Amino acid sequence: SKTHSAKLRRVEESGSAGYEQLAGQYEQLQSRLQHLQEDRAFKQGSLKSVQTQREKLALDIGNPMYAEVEDKHRLSQIDAVASDMAVHTLALYKEELDRALMKYHRAKMEEVNKIIRELWQEVYEGRDID
Repeated sequence: SKTHSAKLRRVEESGSAGYEQLAGQYEQLQSRLQHLQEDRAFKQGSLKSVQTQREKLALDIGNPMYAEVEDKHRLSQIDAVASDMAVHTLALYKEELDRALMKYHRAKMEEVNKIIRELWQEVYEGRDID
């Protein structure tokens, strides 16, 4: 039965082609599996590293050196704000003092010039020099 052997040959050929296709897919899946396993191992190592670091930081926080750190930080912020306010107030005071000194200086110079003018007029009585 030629038809039967022809059908058998077609099945074998298609089976061979199907097998090769399945073998190729299997290789791709094996490669993908290996890549995923490597990636998983890397991520597990990273996770372990983070956990170790977390445990170390938890121990560090318990250190007496960090006790009341929030209160100390708050107090240092208050000191910084108070210092800034004091600097600003002193700058305003300096400006006002400069203005007052200039006003006083102007008034005294006018007074001195007035006295000099009066003495000049007294000494020369308006003869030839003004």
